[in-house]
Amino acid sequence: MTRLYEVTQEQRYLTLANYFVEQRGTEPHFYDIEYEKRRQSYHVKPSGTPWMVENKAHSQAHLPISEQRTATGHAVRFVYLMTAVAHLARLRQNEQQRQTCLRLWQNMVQRQIYITGGIGSQSFGEAFSSDYDLPNDTAYAESCASIGLMMFARRMLEMEVDSRYADVMERVLYNTILGSIAFDGCHYFYVNPLEVHPKTLRSNGIYGHVRAVRQRWFGCACCPPNIARIFTSIGHYIYTPCSDALYINLYIGNRVAVLVGEHTLQLLMSGNYPWRDEVEIAVESAHQSSTRSPCACRNGAARRRRP
Repeated sequence: MTRLYEVTQEQRYLTLANYFVEQRGTEPHFYDIEYEKRRQSYHVKPSGTPWMVENKAHSQAHLPISEQRTATGHAVRFVYLMTAVAHLARLRQNEQQRQTCLRLWQNMVQRQIYITGGIGSQSFGEAFSSDYDLPNDTAYAESCASIGLMMFARRMLEMEVDSRYADVMERVLYNTILGSIAFDGCHYFYVNPLEVHPKTLRSNGIYGHVRAVRQRWFGCACCPPNIARIFTSIGHYIYTPCSDALYINLYIGNRVAVLVGEHTLQLLMSGNYPWRDEVEIAVESAHQSSTRSPCACRNGAARRRRP
């Protein structure tokens, strides 16, 4: 809805998107109302309370989003939701939504993220656990969750330009996301643990979600097409354009032309990062005698060497 609003500038789309976010976790609860309606319609009492009704935190619906303090529940759903909230906060210039994004981002990246950028440490519910509960061998760290984290980081960068979001984006891309696909482009990891003992996997049930090698496909096939999607849309993540500057988030070889102010800024980025620690950024714009094409890199320099 937010993207539709950006294309059409029709306020109703932005209003509807905001309604969906603001209604989450409010009382009377949508899940409870629907559950009662369906029970009455079918005249049959289910054998047990549905998961969505019993465990609302799994879908981040246990509290209004403005009252939530920790990253919780299904990791993929969490980062998808927060991507939308960050987008709304920027479009609506809403300080409360901005503070919600900052608070939940901070909890996630300070207390519930692996060194690889993986999130969602437990296989039960593909979910976050508690602060600092980040086991290496039973880590879930779903590939889709890392992709969602990149999406969240991108919207945070658009909301406020800060290199900490780009740093997380870079960590996720070069570790979990790239590591989840084989060189042949046909085999994938759904789960990305930091430690695997192949012989133990066959005999210990706590590793039932772990695979020692990348798989050709999955019964729940969300990760392979999601990985393909992030690669084909990577151009949206390399830069954050602003009204008077172009910020560089990822050091990936490319050529780009964007409108900055009243002029077109053309850049060529080249190098062999991360295998070599030097990236060159050349400004290819036509010379403007009265203006200077602005370009702000994450380290403030046109040539960057990693420490």
